[in-house]
Amino acid sequence: MTGVQTCALPIYTSMVVDEHLQHWTSGAERGIPEAQYLLGDCYAECVGLEYDPQLAFLWFSRAAQTGLPAAQLSLSFCYERGIGTTKDVVAAFEWAQRAASQEDPSGWARLGRHQANGIGAQQSDIEAVACFQRSEEHTSELQSRRNLVCRLLLSKKKTNTTTI
Repeated sequence: MTGVQTCALPIYTSMVVDEHLQHWTSGAERGIPEAQYLLGDCYAECVGLEYDPQLAFLWFSRAAQTGLPAAQLSLSFCYERGIGTTKDVVAAFEWAQRAASQEDPSGWARLGRHQANGIGAQQSDIEAVACFQRSEEHTSELQSRRNLVCRLLLSKKKTNTTTI
């Protein structure tokens, strides 16, 4: 395998993507952040295009620079995992902070995960819980439940820690 994946799509999804892909590409090239993000997502998720992590990273970067929270989170993920770029957990944390600073619920949740696990920043359960709480202020019920599970796991981790 050459490292390039091709993905099969259900017919209904393929038709919708084919219909919009040309518009997204044109919009991305004209500098429309939402189109840049969508095009990056197509490359990252193998939707209508071959998997290309470098192009996904490029389009996420362009959209993220404009302040689009969804793109900032995708860029954070790319940096955290080294997808299309060199792994850089500090940059991953910083891009999550940018999304959170716009009161994006997913940004706060990702920032909480970074804080909880010490990814790109010093580990802090207190900061993590604060981030998850901020996320809940602006989020759906489903995400609120996920954040609650994260907080419960953090509190359990603290009570299960033994000191010698």
